[in-house]
Amino acid sequence: MSSDTYGTRKPTERPVPIVVISDDGVDAMSQQDEHGDDGAATAAMSLETARGGGSLVLNLCATWPPHATFEALGWDVRAVSDWEDLVAFARTFVLKNYGDET
Repeated sequence: MSSDTYGTRKPTERPVPIVVISDDGVDAMSQQDEHGDDGAATAAMSLETARGGGSLVLNLCATWPPHATFEALGWDVRAVSDWEDLVAFARTFVLKNYGDET
C-alpha cells in the first residue's frame, strides 16, 4: 500500500484532513485500483489512519448516486457548482480545522 493512501502513517503522527476536489470521476475511489485493491476499503482506511476527517468537494449535484456510499465510509460530501461555493467550503473548512488564526 503506497504512502499516498496514508497506509504507512504511524499513530503518533499528527492528524491530517483529506480534501479531494473533483467531479463525477471521483467514483473511481470506490472501485478496484490498479493493484487490485478495493478502492472503498482504501478510502476508508485512509480516513482512519489520517485521523483528520475527509471531504469530497464535488462539482456535481447533491443527488449524485454514490453520495450515500461515500458518506457511509465517513466522508463529508459537499456539492459545489461555482467558485463562490468552493470559497465558502474552503472558509468553513479552515475555520473547522485550524480555527480563526487571523
